[in-house]
Amino acid sequence: MFPKSRLRLASGKRVQLLERLAQYSLDCALLPMPIGEEPFHVQQISQSPLVICMRADDPLSFASCLDLEEIASRLTIFRDPELQPAAHRRLEEMFNELGVPINLTCSASTPADLQWMVKSGYGLALIDQTTSLEAGLITKPIAGVNWTADTAFVIHNRADHIALPFLERSLAKQWTDPKRKRRSISVQPEQLKLLA
Repeated sequence: MFPKSRLRLASGKRVQLLERLAQYSLDCALLPMPIGEEPFHVQQISQSPLVICMRADDPLSFASCLDLEEIASRLTIFRDPELQPAAHRRLEEMFNELGVPINLTCSASTPADLQWMVKSGYGLALIDQTTSLEAGLITKPIAGVNWTADTAFVIHNRADHIALPFLERSLAKQWTDPKRKRRSISVQPEQLKLLA
């Protein structure tokens, strides 16, 4: 839409990114939900099931899904609560609704750190199903729950960058119809010459 626009990408802690948005030093951000703070406009853009990450040689690896109560004592690895306080509070609420306490003994800053802890035998972890897994790890769904990791496009309510309204509308349109068929490139078979 804006081919001559320059993109400057930045990563950081959620709190820092929200501060930069509030100070107009950052135009937009992709952040885990919930956001909840003013003065931001939040447009959800994705949703992915939360699953249990375990070693491929784990005794429970044969199960098609896992019971949360049965694995609660082994589910010890979570994202650092300080990185995403609102998301962690929501996670605690979801556990409490099922009467299962969170047993957070290890916290990780990145998906790579989280997977390293699982591979090293420190416990099981709750992760986004779309996370790329390292060799030797697998994921299993949790029986009876429909928990998701939700991501949002976030801008300041008074953001004035010319591209943001167009981008936000485009993302909103895609999200309102997430099952819409995406345009794909069809692969046509190639006729090969026979060798004589």
